[in-house]
Amino acid sequence: MQIEFTKMQATGNDFIVIDEIERAIVANKAEFAKLACDRHFGIGADGVLFVSKATAGVYGMKIINPDGSEAEMCGNGMRCVALYLKKYHAPTANRFRVKTLAGIMEPVVAGKMVDVNMGKPSFKCRDLPFECKSETFLNQEFKPKSDDKPMNMTTVSMGNPHAVFFVKNVDKVPLVRLGQVIGLDYRFQQGVNVHFAQVVSKNMVRLVTWERGAGLTLACGTGAISTVSAGYKLGLLGTDVRAELPGGELNIKLEIDKKGVIANTYLIGPAVEVFRGTFECPKF
Repeated sequence: MQIEFTKMQATGNDFIVIDEIERAIVANKAEFAKLACDRHFGIGADGVLFVSKATAGVYGMKIINPDGSEAEMCGNGMRCVALYLKKYHAPTANRFRVKTLAGIMEPVVAGKMVDVNMGKPSFKCRDLPFECKSETFLNQEFKPKSDDKPMNMTTVSMGNPHAVFFVKNVDKVPLVRLGQVIGLDYRFQQGVNVHFAQVVSKNMVRLVTWERGAGLTLACGTGAISTVSAGYKLGLLGTDVRAELPGGELNIKLEIDKKGVIANTYLIGPAVEVFRGTFECPKF
């Protein structure tokens, strides 16, 4: 079976885009993603993005991780899909409506930069879901089920779950080990994306990520949004922040209402088409 694909990346977070706007191509998307995302035996990627037509004026984006699980939302993937739609389906359009499991997003393309209104973060534990005794978990002590010392953690939902840890130096974090231990902790009933953040100033943060279903990645858009939202909530960061990730930089902007609550979040960054090709694989 031969499947046409487009390889794209956004701040080093790389994806295989499969165009299913005219017709469904891959029936078993989980098994296809496991093979296609393999960096030795497949194309290699942090995930597969299946693009479809949901309803009139609304496209669909299904996000499948390398382990075959489905993600609710992906900010970097959304930027890639927006650029793909403009290039191959609607060259005169700049604004798109794209449906995900987390709701409908509206990315805006300006050259190679894409601005996505990511909506409002939730700090409620039940929205992750995360098993805790309080309604929220803000900079509270969390003890991993390992020999590691307790660490202060803040949980955030952007339609997908995030655990944010502010540390003095992200370079000294044993990310693979802690990511696996925390990301698979039973208290996170659907798993969690794990982020360690180092505040440089009110307007800049360094960030490293272990993603649920993918492992180490060079960037995570919703993770950057969650980190800045948590930082603002804790008084560590402002409302216009540059996030420095291993794969590049993202600009995060927060819209604050009259009560000082985050009303909207915006993810701004580049997206790039790397190459197009045909993948010969078993029928899925």
